[in-house]
Amino acid sequence: MPAMWTRRKLLIAPLAAAALPTAVVPLGGCAGPNANRKGASKEESHLVRSAEIYWHSVRWADAEKASVFIADPSQRLLFKEWLERQSDKRRYEEATVIQVVLGEERDKPINGRTREAVVFVRARGYELPEQILQTWKYRQTWYRTTTGWFVEWEDPEGGLDAYKPETGPGSANETP
Repeated sequence: MPAMWTRRKLLIAPLAAAALPTAVVPLGGCAGPNANRKGASKEESHLVRSAEIYWHSVRWADAEKASVFIADPSQRLLFKEWLERQSDKRRYEEATVIQVVLGEERDKPINGRTREAVVFVRARGYELPEQILQTWKYRQTWYRTTTGWFVEWEDPEGGLDAYKPETGPGSANETP
């Protein structure tokens, strides 16, 4: 029993210290076609753990923690604002990673990405004000860099192109 506790402690400590997905948690039944490739199981475990932390953070509307998985700083800021607005409209009761499909590992990174994957998630919750329990399925593209796994996210509200400052030149309050 002490050996198991020590192992868990060692695996979780880097996650807390770096705030990045480094913990290894096995996921039963999702090895799929990637199980034969060397290191695929470990990679898959890292990705699954990252996706679980991300979705747990989304479920609790913890924008700060969830945004760790958005690599681009400008997109990270937009994501935080979007998640805060989204949590006023939609509440998640649970989210489950149902399948992970790993792409091939690259010898040389392309745009900083060494590997890509698709993550399928089933989430259950409700929208306000109706409060009728619903189930949604999401397909997300994730990618690995030298620092960890990140989710590909685009602002559904237009991103920086649609951004208008609250005050100053170009703002919605600017008078001609």
